Amino acid sequence: EDAASTGDAAAVVRRHLAAHRTLPGFGDELVPTDVRLRMLREACERLDARHLEAATAVAAAGQDALAEAGHAVADTRPNSMFWGAVLLDHIGVGAPLLSAMYLCGRTAGWSAHVLQVQASLDD
Repeated sequence: EDAASTGDAAAVVRRHLAAHRTLPGFGDELVPTDVRLRMLREACERLDARHLEAATAVAAAGQDALAEAGHAVADTRPNSMFWGAVLLDHIGVGAPLLSAMYLCGRTAGWSAHVLQVQASLDD
């Protein structure tokens, strides 16, 4: 929201990095070629998500700032949590609930994986 209200994503990213040394929603993706990332970003674009322009600017500014700070390329990319947050914001899920919603999704995914492994062991 800061990037949307100020119109200066690069400055917002620089301030956040200076204060916290990390950017939530960037890097540390378990699967670097995760198709969910593309699908989430495309869903945001199709829906013309609220703050899409600012999010796109933050994504670019974040990648640039993290690269300049010497982070590995894989750690400079927006991850599924970044685009998931944009999508959840668009449908009215407030910032305080974003982490909880993300964890609910991860828990469902882990549960499905456990069931899949169990089924393969039963064969």
